[in-house]
Formats: sequence, structure tokens, C-alpha cells
Amino acid sequence: MHDEWVPVTALRSEDPRKIGDWVLSGRLGSGGMGVVYLGQRADQIGAVKRIHAHLADDPGFIRRFKREVELLHRARGERVAKVLDADVQVTPPFLVTEFVAGPTLAEAVGSHGPIQGETLLALAVSLAQAIASIAHAGVTHRDIKPANVILTERTPVVVDFGIATAADLTSITAEGFGVGTAAYMAPEQCEGAVLGPAVDVFAWASVVSFAANGQPPFGEGPTAGEVRRRIIHDPPEHGHLSGRLRRVVEQAHAKTPAMRPSAEGIVADLLGVSRTAELRLDLETERFVNATWRMPIGATDVLDVSSGAGAYHEVQPGVAPDQGPRDPFLPQSPHQASATRRQAPVARSRNAGMRWRRVMVVAGVLVVIALVGRSLVSVLAGRHPTAPTLTAINSCPTGLALGGEALWVPEYLSDSVAQVDRSGSILGAVEVGDSPQGGVGFHNGTVWVTTSLSNSVLGIDPTTMEIRQRIDVGENPRELAIGGDTMWVVNYGGDSVSVVDLTTESAVDEIPIGDAPGGITVTDSAVWVTSGKADDSVSEIDPLSHQVKQTIRVGNDPVGVAVADESVWVANSEDDSVSRVDPSSGTTIATISVSGRPRELLAADEAVWVAQYDGDSVSRIDPATNSVVDTVWFKDSPTGMAGDAEGLWVSWAEDTCSGGLSRVLF
Repeated sequence: MHDEWVPVTALRSEDPRKIGDWVLSGRLGSGGMGVVYLGQRADQIGAVKRIHAHLADDPGFIRRFKREVELLHRARGERVAKVLDADVQVTPPFLVTEFVAGPTLAEAVGSHGPIQGETLLALAVSLAQAIASIAHAGVTHRDIKPANVILTERTPVVVDFGIATAADLTSITAEGFGVGTAAYMAPEQCEGAVLGPAVDVFAWASVVSFAANGQPPFGEGPTAGEVRRRIIHDPPEHGHLSGRLRRVVEQAHAKTPAMRPSAEGIVADLLGVSRTAELRLDLETERFVNATWRMPIGATDVLDVSSGAGAYHEVQPGVAPDQGPRDPFLPQSPHQASATRRQAPVARSRNAGMRWRRVMVVAGVLVVIALVGRSLVSVLAGRHPTAPTLTAINSCPTGLALGGEALWVPEYLSDSVAQVDRSGSILGAVEVGDSPQGGVGFHNGTVWVTTSLSNSVLGIDPTTMEIRQRIDVGENPRELAIGGDTMWVVNYGGDSVSVVDLTTESAVDEIPIGDAPGGITVTDSAVWVTSGKADDSVSEIDPLSHQVKQTIRVGNDPVGVAVADESVWVANSEDDSVSRVDPSSGTTIATISVSGRPRELLAADEAVWVAQYDGDSVSRIDPATNSVVDTVWFKDSPTGMAGDAEGLWVSWAEDTCSGGLSRVLF
């Protein structure tokens, strides 16, 4: 077990000795919202935040605090404090989060100077991912600042949310929140306007600029009012920031909230990873931070017990630390933290000439099956089942394709592609050496898979299970689709589509296409590609001339695309909707509400299937009624779909990157 050292001061006479089930052993700090104690419950160590009495008497504050606590239970991620306990009914209410020790960013920079190089980039990526995790839970922090960023050996961690978020602007600018906080406010926050996630994005930019330069980008004085005036009217000073990081920080410092990128978009831009692929985004972040994050030189000295200035106490589960004097480095904000997620769809069309038929429909209800030993388990989709697992895929499945009487599953963590037979047995795997991210297809006895870091597509011989061909394509290739003897590859980083002639096995063209292209599907007469970020569109490419024929605006953050019933269907991940587009008129003729961030689409003559990533489910849309008629649930987030005459195959992945394959008969 890794031992950590934390500062703690003795409980005062007026302090409680127990809050809820938590036995208190010392104080961690105090501020305008309340007092934070070090507490223990069984083998858990937590930061116990007790609200000040005057706030506990404010019905508005309590109402907001209750809502924030409910939402914070949804927040996931190693860089976000996990909620261990809360009680908003008692007076005063309290919140308990996981505890982690370490110096704050403010302490590290103040003692040892600015952070540079890959460590700075790792810090920026980590904080943006933490903010994205909080935003996905429906929470806005509102007090992102260097004192609320804890540096651990593994990663930076954002702390102290759940209390500050429930406060209104008056509370934030009251006791305990002075110039230091004002320096990291957003313009709309300074003006008392309605706040949203863009506030945290602006603060992220200010914190990163502070880390790089040793001072806030809008200065620190002489008064809080002067700092706020500069934030509202003056440009920031970004000093030593450069390159891509400077460009992204400048975008995040836009005075208008709507002009700032999302936190998820920031991570995607800094890493060159699709923002529509949440699992991939998280995994890319983990890989990058694990490889590049280093505690700033000398920062660990803040935790040096030999300093003589104060005492630190070893914290282990089940062992309460001894009490001791307050350490001079302890900030007014409490220390706490931690716990991880996710991916995107593979937008793929049905194979040429394939006609799906219903094998089993009972009163319009789907039947889901899985092989468990030698028994057959079935459940009815109309009764909201969780589909049984046909086989386990333990290295993060990111996509799925059928070909050569087998299923082919890219596995992100093992850098391989698995071959699975139709009974669910894993026949083998091919190492591709480069984090396959979902783009997989089959053509004339060859399995093709995209490898984004090497900017190539690999051809695998399913008989020998060896890589027999490599074709260079554009930057950061993701999804692919095959029609006839042509393979079309989406290059997310290159904002383009590569055209590969499979007869010569060579790239013959690269077509510029929108911004951050995502999903792709092919018919005899057209190639359809979605573009996210600022474009929010689907484009038609002529497969003969390779020219873009039309671009059609759809919903927010379109990802998956499919063609069925003479229409183009587009999954809009941020709108929780599917757009039905008439290609002849270039207009949306129907918008179908779904749920849970729809990603991938798969089409048949009688149905359109939509994978709902956050909804852990796949739904069937009836084109005749433009409505969802069936839904099947899975153990966790669906990452790929493939269909044939026997049914629908679905890959899914858990937060831990374990996953599996399930099968739906229809």
C-alpha cells in the first residue's frame, strides 16, 4: 500500500467529535462555506464538510446544495472527488468526499516556480477532463482555482466542489472568497449573470496560465473589483504559453460563454482524440497523463515531515491519524479526491446486398439470448431486460464487424483485434500495436482496422492471423466503411476522408470534409459523413468524382450515420436525438427523441438501430412511424453493432474497460 502524509490540526472545543457515521480526528481547513474535518467510517477516510450555520438557515442554499449532492453522485473519474456520504436533512447538513493528500497547485508554483513542458500539458489535460466529468454530472464547480487543484504522484485532482457550487454569487464573494478567487472568475460570474459549465472552462484557462507563468492572467490586485474589471474588459496575459496549448487557452478565455470550447472539446483538441468517443477520450487521457505527468520538481518538499514547521500524519484505511498542530502550507480549501470512464460509435452501413429478416418477434417484442454454459437464457426486451453476455472481452472493446463467419473486435487496451466465432468463443487475437479505436471492416477475405496513432489502416489475414498489409491514410483515422472495392476512412485529426482502392490496396485520394468528421456509411450512390464541433452536419460525397455534393445541418454533435428507407439517419449525441434527412431535398423531415447520448446507427430495411452510450442500451426505430418501438439494455455502454440475418450483435464496455458481446434476435 502506498502511504500518504496529510496535514491535520487538532479538533477545537466547539467542534463535534462525530458527524453522521463519521468519527472525526482533526480539522483540515475552513472557509466561507463551512469547516472540513478528517473523518473515518469503517475502513474509509473522508473529508467531512459541515455547512456553516448561517447557510444552513438559508432555504435557497439548502435547496441548491441538495440538488448538487444528488448530481455529484453521478460524477466519475480519477480526477474528481467521489462522494462517500451526505445528509442534507440534518442541521447543519454535511457532505463527505474521498480524501487524498498532496500540495495544491498554488503551493507548488508558489514554492518552486512555474510548470513547463509535458508536465504542464498533462496538468491541462487532467484538469479539463475533471471539469468534463463534473459537467457530465450536471454540475458547475464555479470555484476552479490553483488552491482547489491537488497534485498527487499519479495525477492532478480538482477538489472542493459540492459546497461552492451550491452558493450564489453573494456567498462566493463573501467571507473566505477574496481576490484569490476573483482572479479566476469568468466575466459572466463577475457580472452576476446566470452561470453554466462555460464558467469552469474560463477558470481552467486562467489556472493553466497561472501554472505556466506563476501569476494569474488578469493579475491579482490591487482590489478584487479591479481584477473583475480586467476580466470583463481586458485581454489576458498568457506569457510563456505557446503552441497548441496557448491556442486552446485563448479560445477558453473568450469573453462570451458560447464562444468557449467545452471541457471535453479541450481534451480532444489537446490530445487529437475524437470528442464524440468518450471511452477513447478517457483512455487516451489516462495513457497520456500516465506517461507524462510528473510531480513538479521540489513540489513533494511541501510534504516533507522534516521541515520542522508542522507535523504530518500517516493516513491508512482503518487507522485514524494522531492529532497535531496546523501545518503552515495547509490552504483554506480542503483536500480530497478520486475514482474512472468511456468511447464512441462505429457508424457503419449494412453490407451490400444484405437483407435482414425477423427471426423471432412475439407480439412485437424482441428476444435477447446468450449462451451460458450449455443453457439458453432468454429475456423479453419489452420488459426492459439487461441483455446477457455471450462472451467476455476484457481489454476494452471499441467496435465490431462481421466477416468470414466470425466477429472482429478491436480491443483498445491490449492493442489487438480479437476473432470471435458465432458461439461466443474467442478464437484468437492479432496484435496491431497501436490502440485500435473502433474502425473495422471485412472485404474479400481481409479484415481491415484503423490504427490512429500510426495514421494507417492494417489488413489482417483471418486464416494466418497475421498483418499482411499496411496502408497510410490521413491524420488520426477512426471509422471506416466499405462499399464495392473501395474503403472510405474518416481521418478525425485531418478533417478529411481517405479513399482506398482495395484492388490495388493503396490510398488514391484524400477529401477535405468539415470539422472533426466522425461517422461514415456507404451506399451504391453516395458516401455520407458526419462532422461535429462547429459544423454539426452530414455531408454527401459522390463515390465516383470524390466531390462533396451537399452538406446538411442536423442536430448537435452528430456522430453515427446510416441509410435506410430512402433516408439518411444521423445520431446527434448532444441532443439525444436522431435526425431523419431526405437526401433529395437536403432537409430534416423528422427528429426522433432517444436518450443517453446516441452514438452508433445500424440500418436494415425494416428498422434503424441506435446505440445509446450513456443509456447502456440499443433502441429500434420504426421508419414507418419515426418512433422508438423496442429497447434492449446491456450491462454497460454499447461500443459497436453488427447485424446479419440471425440478429444483432452488440459490443459493450464498462468503466473498468472490461466488456463483452451480446446478441439480440429479432
